[in-house]
Amino acid sequence: MEKEAKKVFLERFAHFMAALTVFLKGLSMLDTPDKGAAAFLLMFLSLLFLALALFHGKIEQKIGPLKPVVFALEALVIGIIAFLYWEEGKTYLPYVYWAVFCAYAALAVFSFVKKPTRAV
Repeated sequence: MEKEAKKVFLERFAHFMAALTVFLKGLSMLDTPDKGAAAFLLMFLSLLFLALALFHGKIEQKIGPLKPVVFALEALVIGIIAFLYWEEGKTYLPYVYWAVFCAYAALAVFSFVKKPTRAV
């Protein structure tokens, strides 16, 4: 696999995993009657992340760099999920989500700061 193709694959994989995680949390929240709206919001956001992952190249051609914004949104939603797990009294799961939140936030910052390289 070429270096650029591997990079694109890993970025899409990260978006798919974020979408899956958010969707599963939304599904688990459907069991609680008073959290139905939040559950549907999380499932909608996961479908949005999935669409952004699938059509990333086409969207970037039309509106410009999208990577920092997507990583920042995913970091925000994963941070909210970490907080929800913390409120539910989960023991170790919130720490894993906080680590993932930090990773996505760092990706957002690095992809925002990184200047595009020109082909020689």
